Amino acid sequence: MKNINDMQLNDLLTTNDVLKILNVTKRTLYTWMNSGKFPKNKKVSARKVYWIRSEIQSWLNNVANK
Repeated sequence: MKNINDMQLNDLLTTNDVLKILNVTKRTLYTWMNSGKFPKNKKVSARKVYWIRSEIQSWLNNVANK
């Protein structure tokens, strides 16, 4: 896995990006994440978090194959 500082901006997804991809609420997203059902976000500052695009794609593939 690359260090988040070495990643391209298109490798990273904001909270809003993830919400749009999954078509869920922020509450649902964080419930899944806190229960271990969804990849954790990466905190880059006090108020900014990102998800790694490849981790979200892998999660979606796993969900689709179940």
